[in-house]
Order: sequence, then structure tokens, then C-alpha cells
Amino acid sequence: MKLGQFISGVGIAMTMKLASSVDDVVWLIPFLVVRDKQVLMTNVTVYSLICTIQTLLSLGISKGGVAAIEALTPSSSKWSPEIIISLSAGIFLILFGFKLAYEWYKENFCEEDDDGGECELKLEGDALLNDDALLTDIKQPGPAKGGGESRTTSALVAVAFLGSLDDLTLFVPMLVGKSISYGELILGSLLAVLIIVFLCIFLTACKPVVRIIEAIPLFFIVLVFGAVLVIKTLLAL
Repeated sequence: MKLGQFISGVGIAMTMKLASSVDDVVWLIPFLVVRDKQVLMTNVTVYSLICTIQTLLSLGISKGGVAAIEALTPSSSKWSPEIIISLSAGIFLILFGFKLAYEWYKENFCEEDDDGGECELKLEGDALLNDDALLTDIKQPGPAKGGGESRTTSALVAVAFLGSLDDLTLFVPMLVGKSISYGELILGSLLAVLIIVFLCIFLTACKPVVRIIEAIPLFFIVLVFGAVLVIKTLLAL
């Protein structure tokens, strides 16, 4: 293989990854708005590993996964493997977004009793309710702090995996058609991931951006991202 051809293939793979994953910036930034450098490096590593796994997964699908999906769907069906993968990713993202929303609600509006029972409205002070008094000093939920505990590494793993599934719709056809080699795809994808990570870190250095991101609950970002993916996929039918 000529060096020029290899560089060209890497460039194509990097461009495809950037084109399909530039929206990762929206949901990745909340996980990088952290003061602990160790947590930052952990999240960067997790995102990079997930993207690498997705790339390797596309290699496996190109070798037999597409044929398996096509065997399960009618030949005249509009439900191509790419459509099925993208739609599934969007639906699971929406479901995961609702899970994050429930956790955000419990964190900001409820507190469990000592016996681990049902959550109750957070109170502070000596609030009493009797015939002559109304319940007072209820702690009203303040501005959302972007999801708090929901922005964990485990949440990043789920969002990154589901959010990057649409990469397969670009990688697999290119591999099946032998437009690029496996090595070109892996290297190009890694370079694109580095660009995305550096872009996110650069944006987190901007205080106005950080304030905006911290004010948006993670579940909202995930739900919107999942809904956009589903709508975009259905419109392609």
C-alpha cells in the first residue's frame, strides 16, 4: 500500500468520524466540566475507549453482521441495517434519558427516609401543619445543577456507547465497499476522537459556556439528542 493512499484513507476515516460525531460535543462537555483532573482524565479515557470499541464493532459487523440483519428483514423492506442501528440507538438514548430524569428528580426534589422508603418533598426548618398553620419553610427546588450525581462515569459509558452507534452507519458501508482499510479506519477514528476531546476541553475553559452547561440537566441533553436521532432516522425512510 502506498503511503499517499494510506494517508488519504486515514483522512477519509477522520472526516467521517468528525461528521458523524461532531454532535458528541453537546453531551460530552457536561462530563468534562469537572474540577478534579483525575475525573477529567478518566472521562476522556472512557470516551476514547468507547469510540475505539465502536470502531472495532464496525469491523465485526462488516464481516458478517450486515448479512445477518439483512437475512432477518425482507428484501423489499426499507429497514436497512443502518436504519435499524440508528433507530435502536435513538430509542435507547431516550429511555436512558428518562432514567436520568428520574434520578435528577430524586436528587433535587426528594429525600428518602431513614428506612429507605419512598422519597418525600425536601423540608428544612421546623415546619408544622395544624389547624391554624400552613406548612412553611418548604425548601423549594433551586436551579438545576446540571444533573449532579447523574454525571457519573457509568452514565458516560451508556451515553457514549448509544450516542456513537450511528458511526456504524458510515463505517460499515465504507468497509464493506473496501473504500478504506481497517488500519485507516482505526487511525482516522482515533485522530477524530482527539480533535473532539480537545475541542470540548477548549470550550470548558470558557466560563460562559461552563455556566450554561452546568445549568442544563444531563437528562435534557440526552433526551433531545435521542429524539433528534430518531426523527432523523425516520425521515430517512
